[in-house]
Amino acid sequence: MANADSARGMIAVDKMGGKVLFLNPVTYETEVVLDGFPRTVHELLVVPETGLAYVPIFGDGIHGRNPNPHHLLCIFDLEQRSHVGDIDLRPYIAPHTLKLGPDGLIYITCENSAVVSVIDRTSHKVVDAIDSGSTNGQNNFYLGASMYHINRPKVGFKDKNWYLTGRISIHGGGSFPISDMLTIHTSLIHQIQNKASETTVGAAIAANLNQDAEKPASVYIGSWVRFNDAIVPYIGIEFGGLRIGASYDFNISSLKAATASRGGSEFSLIYIKRPADYKGIPCPKF
Repeated sequence: MANADSARGMIAVDKMGGKVLFLNPVTYETEVVLDGFPRTVHELLVVPETGLAYVPIFGDGIHGRNPNPHHLLCIFDLEQRSHVGDIDLRPYIAPHTLKLGPDGLIYITCENSAVVSVIDRTSHKVVDAIDSGSTNGQNNFYLGASMYHINRPKVGFKDKNWYLTGRISIHGGGSFPISDMLTIHTSLIHQIQNKASETTVGAAIAANLNQDAEKPASVYIGSWVRFNDAIVPYIGIEFGGLRIGASYDFNISSLKAATASRGGSEFSLIYIKRPADYKGIPCPKF
C-alpha cells in the first residue's frame, strides 16, 4: 500500500460478493462499489503508470473444478473509478493469475485452456499464447529423447580396451485426472544400446485424500513392467510437498530359477519446496 499522504485510493476484489471495490486509503471505508459482473471476479493487476487495473472473470468454479469457465478480462480506470472495458480472451478460457512482464505485456493463465495468454496493453488484444503441455489445464503429458556416448569414449579393464557404443533413450508419459480424487500417472521408457534393448512401461493411480490440487495428501499404488525381465509394484505417499515411494523388482526372466524370482528393492524420497504465493501450471510427476 502507498503512504497514506500520497495514496489516492485503493482497489479491491470481493470474490464472494462478485464486486470490485474502491476504498479510502486512510480510513479503509468503501467509497465506490461496482457489481453486475459474471461469476467470478478473480485476482487483480494494477498498473499505476497507466492508471488502469485489470480483473479476470474466472467462472463459477474453483481451481481444478471450474465447469462453467468465463473468458473476460475487465479493465478499470483508477481515476474515474469505473469499469471502462473488457478484453475477450477467447478461445482461451478460465483466466486466473495475471502479471505484468518486464516487456510491458500482460501474462495471464487461462486454466481450462492450459495456456498463458499474452496481452498487449496498447491494443488490449491477445497477441500470443504460451502452451503448458496440458490439454485442459489439469492433465499433462510429456515426450522426450536422449543420446549417450555420442563420441564413443574408450573404456578399459586390465589389458583390454573397448569403445563404448552409443545409447538412445526415448521416454514419455502423462497424468490424467479421472475424478476429483483420483489421477492416473503413466510413463514409458525404451532404451537401445548396440544389440541390447530395454522397455519399461507402467502406471500408478493416486488418491488425493484432501482434494487439494496445490498441496495434495495422496496415496499412490501402481506397477511397472520391464519386458522379459521384471514386474515392479510400487506404493507411495505424498504430503506437505514430500513424496516417499517404495518398489520391488520381481524377476520374471529366464534367471528366475537362479534367483528364486527375487529381485531388488528401491526407495525414493522427493521434496518440492514452493514459494507461499506459488501458482503454477501442472508438471509431470515422476
